[in-house]
Parts: sequence; C-alpha cells; structure tokens
Amino acid sequence: MTGGNAGIRYWKISPGKGAENWEVCRDNNIISIGWNETEDWRKTKFGDLTTNTDNEKIKMVLKNYYPKFNSMEIGQSSAIIRLFLEIKPGDKVVVYDKNYHINAMCKVIGEYEFEEDYDYPHTKKVEWIKIFSPPFDIRPIKLDTKMGVPKTVIKMTERDWNAIYNYAIRNGETEEKEKKEEEVDMDNPHENLNVILYGPPGTGKTYETPNKALEIIHKDNNYCSGKERRELVQEFNKLLEKKQIKFITFHQSYSYEDFIEGIRPESKPNGSIEYPVKDGLFKQMCFEAAYELIKDQIENKDISFELAFKQFTDKFNDQKLNDQKFLLKTKNDKPVEIISIEDNVRIKIENGNEYPVSIAPLREVFQKWDQIEKVDDVWEKLKVGGGVESYVYAIVAYLKDLSSKIQNNNDSDIGYEAKKAHVLGKLSLDNFRTKSGEPHVLIIDEINRGNISKIFGELITLVEDDKRLGAENELTATLPYSKERFGVPSNLYIIGTMNTADRSIALLDIALRRRFTFEEMMPKPELLDGISINGINLAELLENLNNRITALIDRDHQIGHSYFLNLKGLEPEDAKNNLVSIWYKKIIPLLQEYFYNDWERLSLVLNEGFILKEDNPFQGDYSCSYVYRIKPYDQEEFKHNLESIMSEAQNDNDEKSME
Repeated sequence: MTGGNAGIRYWKISPGKGAENWEVCRDNNIISIGWNETEDWRKTKFGDLTTNTDNEKIKMVLKNYYPKFNSMEIGQSSAIIRLFLEIKPGDKVVVYDKNYHINAMCKVIGEYEFEEDYDYPHTKKVEWIKIFSPPFDIRPIKLDTKMGVPKTVIKMTERDWNAIYNYAIRNGETEEKEKKEEEVDMDNPHENLNVILYGPPGTGKTYETPNKALEIIHKDNNYCSGKERRELVQEFNKLLEKKQIKFITFHQSYSYEDFIEGIRPESKPNGSIEYPVKDGLFKQMCFEAAYELIKDQIENKDISFELAFKQFTDKFNDQKLNDQKFLLKTKNDKPVEIISIEDNVRIKIENGNEYPVSIAPLREVFQKWDQIEKVDDVWEKLKVGGGVESYVYAIVAYLKDLSSKIQNNNDSDIGYEAKKAHVLGKLSLDNFRTKSGEPHVLIIDEINRGNISKIFGELITLVEDDKRLGAENELTATLPYSKERFGVPSNLYIIGTMNTADRSIALLDIALRRRFTFEEMMPKPELLDGISINGINLAELLENLNNRITALIDRDHQIGHSYFLNLKGLEPEDAKNNLVSIWYKKIIPLLQEYFYNDWERLSLVLNEGFILKEDNPFQGDYSCSYVYRIKPYDQEEFKHNLESIMSEAQNDNDEKSME
C-alpha cells in the first residue's frame, strides 16, 4: 500500500450508535447507514440520488419521510448521506467502534445497494483488509483526523490511514481474516512532494506547517512528538536562517517576477540605472536544493575557491555597509581598492583608473597557485592578467589566505551564485546525475489567494513528482528573461495552506489541483476538553456552533478550535474577559461575513439573544420592515446566550434517533 494513490479517498464510518450494526457489516461484507424509513435511493420520486449527490434532492427525500425533522436535523442527516454516497469502489474505509477504537479496515468493491431487510439498509460491498478482535486502540497514533467525533461518516487523510495500518502491523493486533497488502515505506513517510493543507479558518493550518517541514527535514514522521513548541520553533527558525526552509504568503499582487525571475531596476554608485535579471524566491530555492543533489560530484579545488570567494564578497559587503573602503596591497606594496563584486571584481588602482577583473582567471590562478613563484608568473605561465597581473596576484593571495583559515569545506556555504553555476553546468551538459540530498521545504501560506497561472507560469508542469530533475520523466525549461535552463529538484517539498471559507478557493487553478495532494484539517473540539469558563464548556460550545453552521451553509465554513486555545491555563477572570473579546471581536464578525446581510440565518446560529431586532424607524416604501444589529455585551445575558447555543443544539450522538 503506497502513498499517492490517485483517485482513492479515505473514510471513517460508524456502524450505528455504539457500533451496534458492526456484526451485520462484518458477516455480510458491507458498510451501511440507517434512515430505514426511506426507500431505495436509486428510485426516489425526486430522482436517483446515487448518480449525482445533490444535497437539495437528499433534503427533499428526508423532508418527505421525516416531516418532523427541523432544518438542523435535515441538514445534519443530508450531509451524512451525501458523504456516504460519495464513497466509491477503490476507496478505503476505517470502521469505527467507540472510545477511539476501530473494528476494521476495508476496501470498497461495490456500488450502492438497498437491502430492505436490514435495520441499516443502505449498503456498499467491501473487502476486509483487517478485522480487529477485540477493537483496536488508536489513541497512541498521532492522527490529523478527528476520529473521536461522533459523526457517522467523515473523510480522513491518506497519511492517517497509513499510520493506522502500519501501527497495526507493528503491533500484530489482527484477526486471521487479514488481507496482505504492501506496507507503506516508513523510511520515506512524506512521499508526496506537493501538499496543501486545507480547511476552515482557525484549524491550525499555518501552525502545522513548521511541524510538517521539520518532519520532512529530519525524515521522521514523529519528530515533533513529545517536543515543546518553543523547541520546535527554535529549530524551525534555525532552518529558516540556513535557507533550508522558506516561508512566503501568496497575495493578489504576487507575480512570476517575484517567484521565478524578473527584471529589476538597480542604481549604481556612479548614478546610472541598470536593469539586471534577478532570481525570485522559488528559483533560488530550486538551485539551492539541486546543488545538494550534486555537491559530491564537485572537485574539492572548486569548492575551496568558492568558499574563499564568498568570504571575500561578504567582507567587501560589510565594509561597504559601514562606508569603508576595501583595500588590498600588491606585492610591491601598492594599494588596490575593490570597488564592486558582481559578475566581475572591479578595482581602482593608485592613479585612479578602474579595471574589471573576471572571476574565471581568478579561479584559474587560485587552482594553480603552486605554479606561481613570483608576480610575473601570472602572465608568463598562465597568460592571465595582461597588464594587471600584479592586481590579480594581490586578490588571489588574499583568497588563498582566507582559504587557509577554513577548517572544513563540507561545513561551509559557497554562496548561491556558485551553487547555481554548478547546477547550470550539469544541466547544460545533460549530466545531472542525482543522489540523495538534504530536503528543502517551501511553505506557501494562503496559496489560493495568488494567481497561480501568473505566478508559476510555464513551470507548473515541472513541480510534478515524475517531472523533477533526475526523475523518470524529467523536464527542464528555458527561462524567458535569463535564458537559463531550469528544473525542479526531487528534494524540494512544497507545503501550501488554503482556507476553505475564502471565496477565492473557487478560483484555484485546476492545474494546481492535479499536481498537489490535499490534506484536510477540520476543527478539533476535543483539544478544548477540560476548558470551562464560568460554566461554559468550550468544546461543547464549538461543536454545537459548528453543527449549526454545517447545517445552514456547509462544513467548509466551520470555526476552528484555535480561536479558543489561548484561553487554556488563564486565571478565571482573565479567561472570562478574553472569551468575551474573542466572541465579539472574532467569532461574531466572522459569522457576519459568512451570513452577509442574512440576519435570519445568523440568528439561527447565534440565537436571538445576541441579535437585536427592531422595527424600521423610517417611514415610506422601504424593502425591510426590521433593522438588525448585534446586542451590546451584558455579563449575565452573555453567559445565558452561550448556554442556550449549547442546550438547543442537537447532539451528534443522537443520530440513531433520526435514523
């Protein structure tokens, strides 16, 4: 069982309240759900529900058979049925028991069937991969999916499926009915090079990206387990400084020129303006990562020069920042000033004349320094200098002195330009032989807010796993500004985040969708367990609030747990004041955005206790009879109104009563 199975989706299903229907499912090789008063969902008077999971048609069927259901019960039930119908042959399912235990893992092999003799008549045939007897405890496994949430059907991630499967293998807790499948390669837990974390606001997507990046860098899926957040942040920042991780946020003005390369105006010391091609963040990171794959193929003498030249450049830049001249001396004690270091080294000699010295001859003299006994040998033996050999000698002598002080070439950074030159050299010779190299991670926050076609341009194809440098279907491109050859290395991981409540999600480029693996991150009320403020149970409050939002809009607009996490551990009075601030300054404004100008539906979520409804004071022909606004804070009413949200919300554990 390997990662990256295109088209396969992963699910958790509960076989009835308290898993009461599990034995029927096991013995008949099925998964099933209830609502046994309804007919065959392929033959309803509203049409075939299985061919197109139309939520409105499902609601009409439920209203027809369950006229006493309120709108919330209809919404919750239709959401479960829609998810069940979305399960297709080839998908894989975890059958949940209770209390963080599971009964089985299976593969769906059949389409929807209606079995009228069953208490839970709506079924799909499955092939059991593993059956656990007794039920298998999954609490020791670090999972993203909220397995304890009492919903009949939820989606889960491939990563969580693999984690459960492999943990079960290592612990040997399976019945004789186990089906043999290929085990996931846990030496490479992050097989997907391109991943997007998506979910409603406040579910910890951005918070999770450092953890994922550290797991990739350290090649350990459990690297973050047991570590303090402060320790993880310190390690993350260290890798940011090392440029092994980079973090950016896409926005509507972000462009190809920012991300890949573009022409940028640049003023020179003499007052002139030049327009060089500057490399963008993604291009830089690709060359940095690609160098890690080939650095073992580079001769040590090249590394020694580049390390010394980088130190030379750094020292010059430090002097320049402090408005100090960078001076060297020739063999005859004549001063030579370094004016600039770019494509060449520009020098000013004693009489005020300026000359450019190319880097290539400096490299040659450096590498053949053992042949140089006196200044004239630079020209006579190597044919380098042509009138400025004494200055070439002075620069190389300084480089050799720097080189002698570098203890270990492997632990030093030769600089971006030198790395890029080596990679381009390999690409130009079609000689890019890849070896394993240190992973690099690019984190793109709010990836859906950028214009993907505009930012990636023609390079979107190159990020595919099998199009990477050294891969079976390796592709490279010639960049439009620099005309340089370019490819994406196989050790560069891209992690994006995406807010499902953002309207711009609808504009997400389909080309991006096909090239990324998507991992859902939903609210986790269980993280708020034990936090009670002035009698308000935050886990229960969030769960009930999200049930209403799901019923009235959809599950993508729920509210995340992170809005309330900072209340943990506060003194009672501080916690109460902070809860009021969060509710009025974050939660209510977010809900007002969701239900823009629809106060009736907003009142179904918040209850009327938070909303003031008044007669329209204006006379005449106005379209509205009432005006609405949020009620000001009142200490006693605030507590009462929150309690009303909790007490009136339906508990998902009562789903059986709907069925």
